[in-house]
Amino acid sequence: MTPISLVLVGLMGSGKSTIATTLAKQLALPHLDLDEMIEQDCGLSVAEIFAVESEPGFRVREHNALRRALANPPAIIATGGGVVVNQANRRLLRKASLFVVWLDASLDVLAARVGDASGRPLLLEGKVTSVLGAHSTARRHAYQEVAHMRIDNSELSIGEVVACVSQAYSQKITGDSVVQAQQVEHQCS
Repeated sequence: MTPISLVLVGLMGSGKSTIATTLAKQLALPHLDLDEMIEQDCGLSVAEIFAVESEPGFRVREHNALRRALANPPAIIATGGGVVVNQANRRLLRKASLFVVWLDASLDVLAARVGDASGRPLLLEGKVTSVLGAHSTARRHAYQEVAHMRIDNSELSIGEVVACVSQAYSQKITGDSVVQAQQVEHQCS
């Protein structure tokens, strides 16, 4: 069984970075976080990059980081919430040699997880729940386009999400049919 990269997508607060770290340990694969890669490359925080270069500048950096991450040996990759905004990124994420998981949660849960929005420049545009709702509406189709499975982790523990993703990932790399998202959600609850 040959490992492939597992990529986590979803809105901010969906748990991508946390789940990626735990999955990487469990699956014995490297962990890459696109935001961390971007920050290391330019020596600025994501918020500082947004302040200096605005969102379009950040998205160029994000695309380059995604290309580099996917060119590496198989890894668990945590993306930023807006990675799917760029059509070129969606093309990269639809590659057959990847397993893409959309981590989703209710707006109330996402808002509670991101807290006061510090360090999250896109949330400074208004009330956190409203901004997250607008992003959810705008990006839902793009997440659906790239994801092999969706997990609503509103009421799941980190361990439950990791177990579900690990099971589906194992099925993907062994050639078994991937469990449908609805089945995974049911099995995890």
